[in-house]
Amino acid sequence: MYYHMQMLNGLEAAALYQQAEEEKQLGIPPHWKVYSNVDDIQKSAKKAVSLGGSVDFGPMEVFEAGHAVILHAPQGVVFALWQPKDHIGARIKGETGAVIWKELMTSDAAAATQFYTGLMGMASSKMESPIDYTMLNVGGTDLTGAMQIRMYHWAAQYSSHLQTYRTLVGSLD
Repeated sequence: MYYHMQMLNGLEAAALYQQAEEEKQLGIPPHWKVYSNVDDIQKSAKKAVSLGGSVDFGPMEVFEAGHAVILHAPQGVVFALWQPKDHIGARIKGETGAVIWKELMTSDAAAATQFYTGLMGMASSKMESPIDYTMLNVGGTDLTGAMQIRMYHWAAQYSSHLQTYRTLVGSLD
């Protein structure tokens, strides 16, 4: 299987790999998988289930790099947890070409906020905005925004999901 670590300024920024045939057959489009680091992958997977989530795959050891588990949140979002050993994960953020923001688009933002804060010990706060937007943070640093997907006219076409934002190199001129 094709697997390539994307580097930016000499640091790991993302990984690209070929989508599994099983995902293609299920109609899952190509996507970015979002990982969050945890201290104990086994304990975190069990906690996700106790909070209403489910385990899709794992936990499993990934060579000497670490341990991974793929989970489904109760609102349908697929995400991953990572317990690092030799590989911490992405080591660059907020720079051109790197992930600058993650956003949770969900069918139930309040329940999703409760799930993620309960699972990962994140804090949450409402952003002052004309839309209902919740910031999820660790140690006072905002890491992800969460919002109700139904506010958009195209919402019926999409299920709950995490999306990543990156800045582009160069200009759009």
